[in-house]
Amino acid sequence: MNRWKIVGIFVIVGLLALTLKVLYKAGVFTPLDPLPLNAETISTPPGIEDLDFDPETGTIFLSSHDRRNFQSTGAIYALKSGKLTNLTDKLGLSEFRPHGISFIKTNGHKFLFVISHRDTKNSVLKFIFEGDSLRMINTYSSSEFTTPNDLVAVGENSFFLSNDHGKVGENLKKWADYVALPVGNIVYFDGQRSKVVLDRVAYPNGLAVYDNRLYVASTLGNYIGVYEAEGSNYELKKLKSISVPYAPDNLMVAGSRIYVAAHPKTLKFVAHAKDSTKISPSAIFYLEEDKPKIVYVEDGSKLSGSSTALAVPDPMGDVTLYLGSVYERKILKLSEK
Repeated sequence: MNRWKIVGIFVIVGLLALTLKVLYKAGVFTPLDPLPLNAETISTPPGIEDLDFDPETGTIFLSSHDRRNFQSTGAIYALKSGKLTNLTDKLGLSEFRPHGISFIKTNGHKFLFVISHRDTKNSVLKFIFEGDSLRMINTYSSSEFTTPNDLVAVGENSFFLSNDHGKVGENLKKWADYVALPVGNIVYFDGQRSKVVLDRVAYPNGLAVYDNRLYVASTLGNYIGVYEAEGSNYELKKLKSISVPYAPDNLMVAGSRIYVAAHPKTLKFVAHAKDSTKISPSAIFYLEEDKPKIVYVEDGSKLSGSSTALAVPDPMGDVTLYLGSVYERKILKLSEK
């Protein structure tokens, strides 16, 4: 056998192994075992990709944008006592296309940080939440905000931000996704300057801070990385990787748990992104002591493409889950009762 045949065999075997790896991580071989909860559908504007919560007022913030119509204007909504209110319609925001959001109370003030995708430059908008209204007080931009997906505020002017594709060009994004190339990164912004503090992550997505550690969801890597920040430059040191049952999207902290909305079948989610008539399964699990526990799974009939799961406790300690998605015109209110 000549060497070119040997090389050809190795190439074919390598491509087959890569294909099987991609299909495995996409959930093709993972059985979908439904795990239902009582579900109430709440009609909303399109694309409630992210949620956050002010526990003092009981206000749930909803990040909305019609992502199948990129040029459309999005909004931040408030859900309180069953009523949905547009908080940004009178602010005159141009090219406002919200994605990840993060609420924080610090120094006696409440702030909502919002990623917004603009035509030529992405930005992070900072709002102050007073009474029942939002008022924009600052806009941050940086050449490092290349493909921002999620952020988590850690101070009055500082946050970590995930770039799901780093600086990969548009033509290479799909290839990077299909083979799960680690081209994404995490940026730390201190209010003045931004810096990449973690590189080479396969589609970094949701971020959460818990117990002084940063949790990073790698959607295409099927893991959640746990990091600690070192020194004044906030470089991230990896402590561990947590293998998870499904491809993780956004992360939300609730007490001792980190709730995770997930995509059990990522190839079905890709199909759903292109065609609204094709459904994509949704799932929720949480981490407690860094161990995953599945709490909800369905085939996408109730809600396709789950992206964020917000746990809201009531005075009795029971938890209600609000599940958002990337494209749908609704969210789910889930409970065990």
